Amino acid sequence: MKCSVRYYGEKVARYAAFVLVALLIFSSIVSGFRIPGRYVLSQYMLTYQFGFIPRGLIGSVMRLLCGDAFFTYLPHVILALGTTLLFFLWLLYTGYRACLGKDTFLIAVLIGWFTVCCYGAYYTFESGYYEQFGYVFVILLIEQIARKKDGSQRYIVWSAVYMALSCLISETNAFLVCPLLVFITFLQIWKEHGQDWKRCVRVLVKACLMYLPSGVFCVIVNFYRVPEETVQKLIEVVRERTTLFPYLEALGGVMYGPRTPVVDWFTPFTWRKPQTFVLIVLAAAILTITFFIAFYWKDWKKAAIYFITTVVLAFLTYSIVFVAWDFDRYYCCMVVTNLLFSIYILKVFAADGKRSVEPRRGIRRMRRLPLCAQLHWSYFRQERPNCG
Repeated sequence: MKCSVRYYGEKVARYAAFVLVALLIFSSIVSGFRIPGRYVLSQYMLTYQFGFIPRGLIGSVMRLLCGDAFFTYLPHVILALGTTLLFFLWLLYTGYRACLGKDTFLIAVLIGWFTVCCYGAYYTFESGYYEQFGYVFVILLIEQIARKKDGSQRYIVWSAVYMALSCLISETNAFLVCPLLVFITFLQIWKEHGQDWKRCVRVLVKACLMYLPSGVFCVIVNFYRVPEETVQKLIEVVRERTTLFPYLEALGGVMYGPRTPVVDWFTPFTWRKPQTFVLIVLAAAILTITFFIAFYWKDWKKAAIYFITTVVLAFLTYSIVFVAWDFDRYYCCMVVTNLLFSIYILKVFAADGKRSVEPRRGIRRMRRLPLCAQLHWSYFRQERPNCG
């Protein structure tokens, strides 16, 4: 009876933790979420109708699927909101699986993240920006790695494909999404083949060769300037059908006009309270997870890898200031990058270092019980599969 009470009490506590995560995520949506604005929706009007143009993939696909409805707001709003909804549903799913798999610290990270950094954990800007589509690819990669069969290396191919698609969606994803895809893939290769350094090097070289076309394309697309005639033809076609999407002309100017990069990284750091708070939360989250892996899981090597990788990822994400000026949003992009990478680390990469949560004292006590009591104890104390 005592064992069953403890078991069901633990089960109720875990589901209560999941409900808390769900409520916190919902509060983050209510507090800071905004529907797509006209500037974001205007980006979806760029297509490949008159030739290649950066950021034209989504618009081209939408034009084929939606027909005349392409020139209205509705399908673009549905696309943007659907992508955001998928992100939040995956966070809920991750929390639910963490509860079932007894992955206590992962669920604690989600609770702490959304408690301390409410809507900043996702965006302080509206839904629909291009990197959100790239984050969907990151989610797919994490799930493919978590569920892959032993020996399968398909995730390397898919990572290269996701990298190319992310850059086709927007050249800014070369800074905001592609480093995350590459780091996750390389760490997974090191985890699987780190004991055999020769095989590890061969697999890394194979991955680099697969990344080479996407990497070259990422560089080219960030410097490519679309002919002004191509952009003007595209704008004329849209204006013949609708007067909506008022920022299309300004976006067209970005496609063929010069870009002035930021030379000094510290110029855009406007130390106002919201930005400073986001950076403090980011640093606190990195240090907390690092200490947990090092002291609780007792894996100093993976703790050092996590700390160094997250810091490098933060700088790589913010290096987009060399080609863009939307500084405030990139603070939040660093937070989202760290959140996704932390989930991968706790869910897949560092999971082998988990210390058993089963108390040895209880196992010794079980041996002194009668046979029927041992069977009852074994049923309620059996190891549940780690679904996380």
